Amino acid sequence: MNGSVTGHLGYYGNGTTDSEDYWKFTTTSDGKVVVQVTSDSLDRSGTALDLDLTLYDINGTSSMLFDGRYGKFSECVLYLRPGTFYARVNRFQGLAGSYTLTINHTPPTRANDVDGNDSYSSATPLTFGTASTGHLGYYANGSTDNQDYWRLVAPSADSIYVHVTSDTTIDLDLTAYGTDGTSSIVFDGRYGAYSRVGIKPTAGSTYYFKVNRWGGTAGSYSIVAVRSSVPTSVEVISHEQLLPTELTLAQNYPNPFNPTTTIRYGLPKEGRVRIAVYSILGQEVAVLQDGVQSAAYYSVVWNGKSSHGIEVPSGIYLIRLQAGDRQIVKKAVLIR
Repeated sequence: MNGSVTGHLGYYGNGTTDSEDYWKFTTTSDGKVVVQVTSDSLDRSGTALDLDLTLYDINGTSSMLFDGRYGKFSECVLYLRPGTFYARVNRFQGLAGSYTLTINHTPPTRANDVDGNDSYSSATPLTFGTASTGHLGYYANGSTDNQDYWRLVAPSADSIYVHVTSDTTIDLDLTAYGTDGTSSIVFDGRYGAYSRVGIKPTAGSTYYFKVNRWGGTAGSYSIVAVRSSVPTSVEVISHEQLLPTELTLAQNYPNPFNPTTTIRYGLPKEGRVRIAVYSILGQEVAVLQDGVQSAAYYSVVWNGKSSHGIEVPSGIYLIRLQAGDRQIVKKAVLIR
């Protein structure tokens, strides 16, 4: 970690050409991992040595991310949990040459909570008035850590407020549950880096709070519970505050993706909306939304299939939002 190694590809011997190298690296804690490969610019033929880069999960076979850009530089950025992972450098074009592989690891801005609190049965205890820290969005072993559970015991009937503040790289939702851990009491799904819920508890009862990653890549957050003798009321956000002020189309998440990705958009006024997916050549692949919708925020999911239910191949696709005389286009990358 946080160092470089060198390799070479394209050299011939014993009937084969060495066309790929595998490297393994180990993360001892959660963090942002940036893997870069830079090749020699030219071989003796004058053709650029173009290398592709693929990162694999801890089993060495499940692809996590691929960069096949043209040129002598490739880069993959992931948020990983502790484990041993693999990087494959593959010769796409050019005869032979050397390259440098660099891997850098940046830890989260806050200390991590203890993983394993992904359900109410293993919820981490909260202490009133003391901020705890958590992290979400880190990937390993075929899955991403997308939710944390916290619990506390109400010492009295005083109102309880729980506040969550996250890094700007991640949008978190917050839900309060009753004593069975599954009955939702109140939910806060506002946009941004802050969420809050308030409940009126029964003294001596245990309550659970789920922090869920709605959007963004990965990041850390702080969570704190406080008590108040003032009766609680769930914060009411007016209808006007919930309405978008302009037409928006967020970048699909995840991206790259396989097999599904979520597309989030906002409509400032009622009207016909059409969201379609196109190939890079402009051919329509699938229609995700086509009809009149009221002003609000929405989301749709694309399953990587055409309108005929056929899985489309890996590649770059265009997601186009059309509303009235305006349109917004985003690029989505599908990796099979």
